[in-house]
Amino acid sequence: YMGEHSMFVLVLACSGSLLLEPWGQDSIRIRIRNDQQQFSDDPIQALLPLPSKRDIPLPQRQQQHFTNGNIKVVIGDNETISVVRVSDGVVLLEEISRKFVGNVSITFKSDSQEVLFGMGEHRTGSVRIPKPWSHDFHDSQDYKSSKGADITIPFLLSSRAYAFLWNIPSFGSVTLTDTVSEWTVWNASQIDFG
Repeated sequence: YMGEHSMFVLVLACSGSLLLEPWGQDSIRIRIRNDQQQFSDDPIQALLPLPSKRDIPLPQRQQQHFTNGNIKVVIGDNETISVVRVSDGVVLLEEISRKFVGNVSITFKSDSQEVLFGMGEHRTGSVRIPKPWSHDFHDSQDYKSSKGADITIPFLLSSRAYAFLWNIPSFGSVTLTDTVSEWTVWNASQIDFG
């Protein structure tokens, strides 16, 4: 245990360190750094505080995977991560690459049949995200770039029965296509999602 909650910290040989935390039932918060520095909680974030440890079953930890309820994070031989639904073995997220040079980004493989919903409120009234779709998180701060009634909340709900939250309150971008989803943040020391 670290504090009140069970965590799994793994020092990655080539790419820094990885922190996996149970975040409620069937959910795992994933944080990645390119160094060995301590992970930090941004005071402004989308995640609610954790419930007491009595409400969270103890996750199962092994050297190359971390399981919390029906979700398992697997660390591959090349230090990429995959998120798997335990009940049926379906890979929900599969990392292709991550970069910590200049902007910080992580890229996942996409399923062309997957339908995504969310990313806030859109002036079209639709919550379905058409692919390809790209958005810069800084646009709402610039009056000339404003898209009027669009409100961005970096949260996706998938037709494959999972949700994804990009938990970094910073300027950046997201690109969603039939083959990849890429999340980028400017001037950050860590990647944080769940």
